[in-house]
Amino acid sequence: MKETTSGAADKHPAEQSDLLREITLQSRSIAIVIAVALASLSGHAQNTNGSARNDATDATVEQLKRATQELLDAVAPGDVAIWRRYLAEDCIYTDEEGNVKTKQDLLKELKPLPKGYLGSIKMGAPKVLAQENVIVLSHRDREELELYGQKLVTYFHSTDTWAKSQDGQWRLVAAQVMAI
Repeated sequence: MKETTSGAADKHPAEQSDLLREITLQSRSIAIVIAVALASLSGHAQNTNGSARNDATDATVEQLKRATQELLDAVAPGDVAIWRRYLAEDCIYTDEEGNVKTKQDLLKELKPLPKGYLGSIKMGAPKVLAQENVIVLSHRDREELELYGQKLVTYFHSTDTWAKSQDGQWRLVAAQVMAI
């Protein structure tokens, strides 16, 4: 009795090539369908499991944006209390002239603007990097300073690194400011 097979080995090389292409295309199609299905399931899982976390992160980012603006608002009047509240004890602060300062250094030099000076600093829309216990805000700020009636405008770029401390409070652990 003679065995017969109708496998790819019995086919002409051109037919084998066509069959192989068809199988490859089918395999790719199946792989794409599976990948899309897994991606949609993964996205759904992230939306249901991560939405509370994203809401909490969004709320924290908004809180830190407000805190950053509070710090900027505290510069002109020299409000040390605001800076003391938000700066971490071991904070590293690099000013626009490249001077690296500790919390104590910064608090010592924070004084109200001299008489005849009016000033304000407004934070621009920040770029945000948020991780579990660290949030970085990178923003362009506009400083308006009026000196005896003459208005000066200066722009700064600041990158602020906030970290959640052991007591659950967010503290500014590092900042770098540059004049642009």
